[in-house]
This record gives sequence, structure tokens and C-alpha cells, in this order.
Amino acid sequence: MGEAVSRSQTDCLINAIERWLTPTRVGSYDDDMTSTATNNEWTIAYVDHRPTCDFCAKTAVYDAKMTQGPWAFMCDDHFGSESDGRLGLGFGQRLVEISEVK
Repeated sequence: MGEAVSRSQTDCLINAIERWLTPTRVGSYDDDMTSTATNNEWTIAYVDHRPTCDFCAKTAVYDAKMTQGPWAFMCDDHFGSESDGRLGLGFGQRLVEISEVK
């Protein structure tokens, strides 16, 4: 039989599906994506606002791949416990609000 899926993984998957089905604008990029492509090898994503962590009610600081399963918005605590801690293309990005860099 397959491995049991934890409650946090199930909740994260449900949140991810809801995000895919809901047409919202989370990030702001140039038309050719250069604002992300030139920032330390894809370690930063500039967003209008930071979403809520998919695991708790804190503000997310990362959009990262989970060690087991899909990607999730994560606070600092869950980034440390639910991801492998790497940033970059294919691993995760730190979410920086556009208002912070203006």
C-alpha cells in the first residue's frame, strides 16, 4: 500500500488547488519575466502582497517546493520544516513585496 498522507500535506494540496482555480494576481513581473530572471538566480519573487502560509495563519515569506509533494507558500518556521531549505529555480523563492524595494 502507499504511504499515508499527513494532514498538513492534504491541507497544502487543497490550498494549492484552490490557488490554481482562483484567478488572482500574486506577483508583478515584466512582460518578459526579466525582473525575476535577474535576481540572484531566481531566489526572489516580487509580489504585490505576501499570501498566508499554507500551513498556519502567519504571513508567507517563501514560495517553495515541499520535501514531500507540491509547492506551498511558507512562513519561516514551515520553510525550515517542510522544505529542504534551498532557494533558486526549481526549489523556491523568497517573497519580497514590491513596496519594500521602492
